[in-house]
Amino acid sequence: MPGPRRFFLAALLVSVLVVGGCGSDAPPTPVATAGPDTGTVALHGVVSMDGKPVRGAFVVATLWPEDTSDVPEGGVVDTLDLPTVTTGDDGAYVVRIDPDRLASRYFGGDYLNVDLRFSTTTSMSSWSTTVDLVDDRVWRSTDRARVGDPVLRLDVDLGRRTITTEDSLGEKEKSDLPVY
Repeated sequence: MPGPRRFFLAALLVSVLVVGGCGSDAPPTPVATAGPDTGTVALHGVVSMDGKPVRGAFVVATLWPEDTSDVPEGGVVDTLDLPTVTTGDDGAYVVRIDPDRLASRYFGGDYLNVDLRFSTTTSMSSWSTTVDLVDDRVWRSTDRARVGDPVLRLDVDLGRRTITTEDSLGEKEKSDLPVY
């Protein structure tokens, strides 16, 4: 009998295949990714396959509650999926999160726990991160960042199975990325 993880991956792949034709051909609107005008931009990046940008990849951000101590072992955690983002011709994506519209279960005013799922018609991967609200107005990768610093950047290469993160302090790190 397949485990819950296999069932989830199969269901996700089916949903990607069914929705795969949806998207917009409109040119991308420039987005501020540094400084005080970033607004609700929480993170951004590019999805690629072997170094080439992937148009039409899906990015889903799922928020986890700050406190899961009330969930019994083996219990279900009440997560919140944000609207799916689709990459443009350049493989770029932007995840926006309005802190004023979040339930206190997910956001106590300081930070968010975020799981990201990146998928195409042939590949899927996930990554977990945290973003902090700085000066009650902009998202950054750490509470040590300032309003003028850039938002978190996550570049995913599904073919090379890597993720390159660039935090709000300018530090870059390349890591292995599990791809299914």
